[in-house]
Amino acid sequence: MTDQTGNYRTSPHAGRGLATGDLDGDGDEDIVLSHQNEPVEILSNESLERGHSLVVRGIGALAIAEVQDRKLMLQIRSSTSYASSIDTRLLFGCGAARVVD
Repeated sequence: MTDQTGNYRTSPHAGRGLATGDLDGDGDEDIVLSHQNEPVEILSNESLERGHSLVVRGIGALAIAEVQDRKLMLQIRSSTSYASSIDTRLLFGCGAARVVD
Protein backbone atom coordinates (compact mmCIF):
# COMPACT_ATOMS: atom_id res chain seq x y z
CA MET A 1 0.00 0.00 0.00
CA THR A 2 1.24 3.45 -0.79
CA ASP A 3 0.55 6.88 0.63
CA GLN A 4 -2.33 7.11 -1.86
CA THR A 5 -4.51 5.40 0.77
CA GLY A 6 -4.67 8.76 2.56
CA ASN A 7 -5.37 8.71 6.28
CA TYR A 8 -7.17 5.35 6.08
CA ARG A 9 -4.17 3.43 7.48
CA THR A 10 -3.48 5.89 10.29
CA SER A 11 -6.95 6.29 11.79
CA PRO A 12 -8.98 3.68 13.77
CA HIS A 13 -12.16 2.12 12.35
CA ALA A 14 -14.83 -0.18 13.79
CA GLY A 15 -14.82 -2.75 10.98
CA ARG A 16 -17.96 -4.71 10.13
CA GLY A 17 -17.22 -6.39 6.82
CA LEU A 18 -14.54 -7.06 4.24
CA ALA A 19 -14.97 -8.22 0.67
CA THR A 20 -12.48 -8.76 -2.13
CA GLY A 21 -13.00 -8.87 -5.86
CA ASP A 22 -11.85 -7.46 -9.16
CA LEU A 23 -14.04 -4.34 -9.15
CA ASP A 24 -12.47 -2.70 -12.20
CA GLY A 25 -11.88 -5.81 -14.34
CA ASP A 26 -8.11 -5.40 -14.54
CA GLY A 27 -7.20 -8.88 -13.24
CA ASP A 28 -6.23 -8.01 -9.67
CA GLU A 29 -8.25 -8.00 -6.47
CA ASP A 30 -9.53 -4.83 -4.86
CA ILE A 31 -10.83 -4.51 -1.28
CA VAL A 32 -14.13 -3.13 0.03
CA LEU A 33 -14.43 -2.45 3.77
CA SER A 34 -17.59 -1.56 5.69
CA HIS A 35 -17.43 0.15 9.07
CA GLN A 36 -19.84 1.04 11.82
CA ASN A 37 -21.25 4.57 11.34
CA GLU A 38 -18.83 5.38 8.50
CA PRO A 39 -18.94 5.31 4.70
CA VAL A 40 -17.69 2.24 2.87
CA GLU A 41 -13.98 2.33 1.94
CA ILE A 42 -12.77 0.98 -1.41
CA LEU A 43 -9.07 0.19 -1.70
CA SER A 44 -8.35 -0.17 -5.40
CA ASN A 45 -5.34 -2.31 -6.34
CA GLU A 46 -3.44 -0.23 -8.87
CA SER A 47 -0.26 -2.34 -9.07
CA LEU A 48 2.20 -1.13 -11.66
CA GLU A 49 3.52 -4.62 -12.44
CA ARG A 50 0.98 -6.43 -14.59
CA GLY A 51 1.01 -10.06 -15.52
CA HIS A 52 -1.52 -12.50 -16.90
CA SER A 53 -4.47 -13.76 -14.90
CA LEU A 54 -7.01 -16.55 -15.14
CA VAL A 55 -10.62 -16.12 -13.98
CA VAL A 56 -12.79 -19.11 -12.96
CA ARG A 57 -16.49 -18.87 -12.02
CA GLY A 58 -18.76 -21.11 -9.96
CA ILE A 59 -19.78 -21.10 -6.27
CA GLY A 60 -18.55 -24.20 -4.49
CA ALA A 61 -15.93 -24.85 -7.17
CA LEU A 62 -12.43 -25.96 -6.23
CA ALA A 63 -9.98 -24.96 -8.94
CA ILE A 64 -6.37 -26.08 -9.28
CA ALA A 65 -4.14 -24.36 -11.83
CA GLU A 66 -0.59 -25.41 -12.69
CA VAL A 67 1.43 -22.36 -13.70
CA GLN A 68 5.03 -23.12 -14.66
CA ASP A 69 6.33 -25.10 -11.65
CA ARG A 70 3.64 -23.98 -9.19
CA LYS A 71 0.29 -25.49 -8.26
CA LEU A 72 -2.30 -22.90 -7.26
CA MET A 73 -5.54 -23.94 -5.54
CA LEU A 74 -8.52 -21.70 -4.79
CA GLN A 75 -12.10 -22.40 -3.73
CA ILE A 76 -15.17 -20.22 -4.18
CA ARG A 77 -17.34 -19.97 -1.09
CA SER A 78 -20.61 -18.09 -0.80
CA SER A 79 -19.24 -15.78 1.91
CA THR A 80 -16.14 -15.21 4.00
CA SER A 81 -16.83 -12.21 6.24
CA TYR A 82 -19.56 -10.88 8.51
CA ALA A 83 -21.98 -8.47 6.80
CA SER A 84 -20.41 -8.79 3.35
CA SER A 85 -20.17 -11.00 0.31
CA ILE A 86 -17.28 -11.88 -1.97
CA ASP A 87 -16.71 -11.91 -5.69
CA THR A 88 -17.82 -15.31 -7.01
CA ARG A 89 -14.90 -15.39 -9.44
CA LEU A 90 -11.53 -16.93 -8.60
CA LEU A 91 -8.56 -14.87 -9.75
CA PHE A 92 -5.32 -16.70 -10.38
CA GLY A 93 -2.28 -14.47 -10.80
CA CYS A 94 -0.14 -16.13 -13.48
CA GLY A 95 2.67 -13.60 -13.81
CA ALA A 96 4.49 -13.85 -17.13
CA ALA A 97 3.17 -17.38 -17.83
CA ARG A 98 0.95 -17.70 -20.90
CA VAL A 99 0.05 -21.38 -20.41
CA VAL A 100 -2.02 -22.75 -17.53
CA ASP A 101 -2.86 -26.42 -17.01
